[in-house]
Amino acid sequence: MRSWRIVVVCLALGACGSPARPAGAGSDSGVASASPSGQSPAPTTLAPAGGKLALLRFAVVGDTRPYTQDDNANYPVQTITTIYRDIAALSPQPAFVITTGDYQYATPGSGNSKVQVGDYVSAMTLFPGPVFAAMGNHECNGWTSSNCADNPPTTNLAEFESQILGRIGQTNPYYAIPIQAADGSWTAKIVVIAANDWDQAQATWLSQAMAQPTDYTFVVRHEPSSYTTAPGVSPSDAILAKQPYTLLLTGHKHSYIHPATDSYEASNCQCDFRELIVGNGGVPPKSGDIGTMDYGFALIDRQSDGTLSVQQYNYQSNAPEGDAFRITPDGKQAQ
Repeated sequence: MRSWRIVVVCLALGACGSPARPAGAGSDSGVASASPSGQSPAPTTLAPAGGKLALLRFAVVGDTRPYTQDDNANYPVQTITTIYRDIAALSPQPAFVITTGDYQYATPGSGNSKVQVGDYVSAMTLFPGPVFAAMGNHECNGWTSSNCADNPPTTNLAEFESQILGRIGQTNPYYAIPIQAADGSWTAKIVVIAANDWDQAQATWLSQAMAQPTDYTFVVRHEPSSYTTAPGVSPSDAILAKQPYTLLLTGHKHSYIHPATDSYEASNCQCDFRELIVGNGGVPPKSGDIGTMDYGFALIDRQSDGTLSVQQYNYQSNAPEGDAFRITPDGKQAQ
């Protein structure tokens, strides 16, 4: 059950106990076991509560739902199943997955949310590591302007929290995950914002979470900065502007777009190089969507010089395609 309006900031490694690993999520807890020689191998899979990693390598998936409301029969099961199977097949395998929201298109109270989120989870569990999921507008009541913080939770939000967030031990749709290198060479955090569950409690939490210093900060929010009708977009952007971060990972647009380098987006917005839209996880594109329409995901991989490579992957070939760029830990274009 959701701990409504209770906010806990817990970023320091070891400050909070790790939740028990949910059944069916695999046996690797992310904590290295001793090798026959007595040496602990560097961990490659992250625990649901965070921890240490040998490699900072992860995938980003976004927007998986039918085109029409309550159309359970046309949920993109095959597409999202292929995406998660592709991610699990990569070598080295990513340590975790980040998702940018919208796992359903269901009328609250209809019972269809349970079915659609269940379809998503069936695909998601093909990947053995944790999935750190952001809430989308369809996890509230469907409108971009919706705010579940002002109302009792909808069944859409309840199913998201129960079926998806419950697997990583989270009870609120906004949370932070601490990570550090196994050899102590870098630190990172994932900060997940719920723009459709926005209130002062979340604003206070976000300010505190962003103030925790790390070498890499990955902020996740469903709506891009241009979608100011979402109640938490402009207020969270104001908080983000006060602290350094590496990437802002969003969805909502049913495409894969790096706005700062996309000719259409760059001419129509003041786009930050740090923002990446990953919304091509299976929802059919609608009129006005731009960018890369192929379904797939993003792969983000730390390089030996400390920069991050960001690469689009096609879900059919499980190979790089289209947009690729490199970014520094402080969010600048790598030379």
